[in-house]
Amino acid sequence: MTKRQASQYQMLARVRTFGDAHTGRFPAASEARKAFQVVSEVLERLDMFDRTRRQIRLVGVSDRDAAKRSLWTQLGAIARTARVVAKSRTGADLRFPLPLRKSDLDILQAGRLFLEQSGSLEDALLFCGLPEGFVDDLRQAVAAFEETVSGWHTRKTAAYVSHKGTHEELRRGIDAVLSLDVLVANALGRDVHAMNAWKRERHVVWPTVATAPGASVAAIDEGAAEGM
Repeated sequence: MTKRQASQYQMLARVRTFGDAHTGRFPAASEARKAFQVVSEVLERLDMFDRTRRQIRLVGVSDRDAAKRSLWTQLGAIARTARVVAKSRTGADLRFPLPLRKSDLDILQAGRLFLEQSGSLEDALLFCGLPEGFVDDLRQAVAAFEETVSGWHTRKTAAYVSHKGTHEELRRGIDAVLSLDVLVANALGRDVHAMNAWKRERHVVWPTVATAPGASVAAIDEGAAEGM
């Protein structure tokens, strides 16, 4: 979450606590109780998105880059060796072209091609010094890189969904709180202490908005809501 979103989240958490503490003041079928339930649901969804982001960060680009370097190193060794083989077996080097670009897809396709071509030239490549089992090593490297690339794109999609979901859920939570401003006042308006507590708990300190000394809570929150 951004600092702004974290401030909104903290406010929603305080609103939920306020609703729990005053459950008896809001009948089960009331609109206020429904709005507090929306806030609780929003917080649960935000927690889920936060867990997703944490999991995404645990597996960063380093795993993909390491698998990519490993595969590229093997491709380079085979391609260079094939050029030596080509001195006695014309065209051997043409069967192992290194990609001009180093995109994930280009390197994966090259790895698959090298696997296909290695079978008939395996002995010749071995005679030129490639290690025993280099084909199996290549197969494992292709599989490992393919898996990390697939996982990377899955995580990117999850990150996008989490980002969009966080934004939408916060909007939903803020909308519920704006309704509660009216509903809580209707139910607790004559209870000065309860209303002061409500204003305190639903107040948001916006980190990116400079507020003038003495600015009212209503003015701050109204301006923030318009910016959503």
